[in-house]
Amino acid sequence: MSKKKVLIPISDPHFSLQVLPHLQNFLNPKESELVLLHVEKEPQTIHIDRPLMDPVDIFRDEAEYAFRVNFADEMKPVADQLQSQGFDVTTDVLFGKPAHAIEEHLENAPVDMVAIATHGRTGFDKLMSGSVTEHILHHTHIPVLIFHPSPDDKAT
Repeated sequence: MSKKKVLIPISDPHFSLQVLPHLQNFLNPKESELVLLHVEKEPQTIHIDRPLMDPVDIFRDEAEYAFRVNFADEMKPVADQLQSQGFDVTTDVLFGKPAHAIEEHLENAPVDMVAIATHGRTGFDKLMSGSVTEHILHHTHIPVLIFHPSPDDKAT
């Protein structure tokens, strides 16, 4: 039996991870794989040329690797806790604009559900920052669990 794969987009971990306790209430850990996914801006090649130093180029693939390692390290305590409960947990980092990167991932990867925390922005705030949640809702055909944390909710 294959496990149900749940994608959890992570922007700000303290905010985004607040969806986890609600997910844990109705998912069977033995039947679920959680994918903690973060989207970064496209990294650029960086050239450092300073006096008294040899010039150094940091290439895109090195930057992408560093982002993936750093995110995995940051999520390790969360992943460890979830794994101790029986969940399979993976982390991944995509690059680009969050809404479009997540949409493309959903088109190309077997995902059964998206669980996302939302700020619930409206009006001018929504116009300026966009809504990843709304984009996902309009561009996917899989179930989406949306959680709007109250100020009293705490991340795990």
